[in-house]
Amino acid sequence: MASIVGLFGGTFDPPHLGHLIMAKSLMDQAGLDRVVFIPSGTPPHKRRKPILAGEHRLRMVRLAVEGNERFEVSDWELGRSEPCYTINTVDQFQRRYPETEFAWLIGSDSLGELPTWHRFDELVRKVRILTAWRGGLEMEEILGRLREQVSGEVFEKLRAGVVRTPMIEIAATDLRAAVARGGDVRYLTPEAVRAYILEHGLYRP
Repeated sequence: MASIVGLFGGTFDPPHLGHLIMAKSLMDQAGLDRVVFIPSGTPPHKRRKPILAGEHRLRMVRLAVEGNERFEVSDWELGRSEPCYTINTVDQFQRRYPETEFAWLIGSDSLGELPTWHRFDELVRKVRILTAWRGGLEMEEILGRLREQVSGEVFEKLRAGVVRTPMIEIAATDLRAAVARGGDVRYLTPEAVRAYILEHGLYRP
């Protein structure tokens, strides 16, 4: 039987416990064999570029997943100088591992933006989209808007990929702000990541 692998792209600037809990929840509930974290180079969907260079973010993600044999890290996007679209990354993994089935992991905030993604229709055909939903009424609103934007077949596929996950309210923006003002970020990010941030003086003004 072919393995099923989740691909989790993000700036991870920095990685935090919310990322790890989301990945673990989707992996367990969707029956994934493992999850590959993919720090982005120049993400076209983000309004801002990552604050930190890819080298730091890659090291922090590796520290964050250390000890979990079902979590892996890929630096593929960081090796590209041009903006990397999700479909490019999916194509790369499918070419490299043709016997593997892939799913793309997103948060509920990204679900409503999917129709604007580059080659969206092709992306939905190629991989399962698994959406972490932390509860709340906003999902009905998101699905309502999606229903008007995509075909019935695509809508049902996206709705089937919505997975209820624990409500962990951690944002990288808040974590960076806490570090900048000298606050304590333990319990927000793995201890190894916190130590790395402090050791290298990251996110300080």
